[in-house]
Amino acid sequence: MATYEYLYAQPTVTFYTVNGSYPVVARSSSHDVPSESYNYFNAGLLSFQTQNDQQQNKPTGTVILDDSEDWASLLVPNDYVRIDMQYRSNAFSDEADQIVNTTLFCGIIRDIKKQFDGSSNTRSYIITLGGVAQILDNINLSTFSEITSNVPNYVLLPDDEKTGIRFDQRTSANIIKQILNRFVTGTNDFVAYNYQDQNSTNYSTQQIVNWSDDTIIENQDESFQNSAYNQFSNYNGSILQMIKDVSAPPFNEIYWTHEEGIATLHYRPTPFDQAPWNALERIQISTDDVISENLDVSSQDQYSIFKLLAQSEIANSTVTGWGGYLAP
Repeated sequence: MATYEYLYAQPTVTFYTVNGSYPVVARSSSHDVPSESYNYFNAGLLSFQTQNDQQQNKPTGTVILDDSEDWASLLVPNDYVRIDMQYRSNAFSDEADQIVNTTLFCGIIRDIKKQFDGSSNTRSYIITLGGVAQILDNINLSTFSEITSNVPNYVLLPDDEKTGIRFDQRTSANIIKQILNRFVTGTNDFVAYNYQDQNSTNYSTQQIVNWSDDTIIENQDESFQNSAYNQFSNYNGSILQMIKDVSAPPFNEIYWTHEEGIATLHYRPTPFDQAPWNALERIQISTDDVISENLDVSSQDQYSIFKLLAQSEIANSTVTGWGGYLAP
């Protein structure tokens, strides 16, 4: 007697709107979204796409909804978005015929575009999403030119952990932790996002952005010197750009994951050496699951040379060349 395995996949897109006693954002009539909209969201979901852009160090996504509601009046930029997927596991895996729940994306709305096609008389809403890293991109540091011109010794971020950020003799990972704690997840009012779901459960910034000592790993072979700190004392730019500037690529790397529905920031030394490379978590893919393969190996992929500029005092006091153990 033959048995049949049914394929099953159920995506769910959930929007969390900004909560507050006054409309912090421009909605049609109120900052509240009608409770029955929850069902319309799922029924009106036409498609979605997510991407984890490693070059930009932040995930992106797109959600397309039909015109069953005027979503442009219910949703606004900076609303929180979570995309979950429920599916039946592979029939030939160890967890055959089990329902698996996973989170594909966590982020905030960047743009809402209404699209109308007169020839087919159809209307859709294209919602562009940015990862939670977008929150870091929304915060900009800057110093008033009137202050710096009249007070030459003014420093926006003193080289001190209590009054600013401690840079000197600190690793980039330690500095990034200080930046996040001071401006994003610490006890301050710089980032006061507060969201609410259909069950009136509130989610603060600290509950949607996650990082810890286990996810931000220090590279013990590095530390900032006084001269390297000067560019950050009166920094002009976003918090996200500041983290990128501190990160010292390609020797460290940044990426985001979404465990348990929370966007988690990861920062670690790039595993160039064989031991840390072999210790990376691996995902095994059966050859039966490969639809197509296109592999190109060229001489450019065999090695890379990174040019490091030493401090002048080091260069002047060190024997250079092969005899000084400094290979070209």
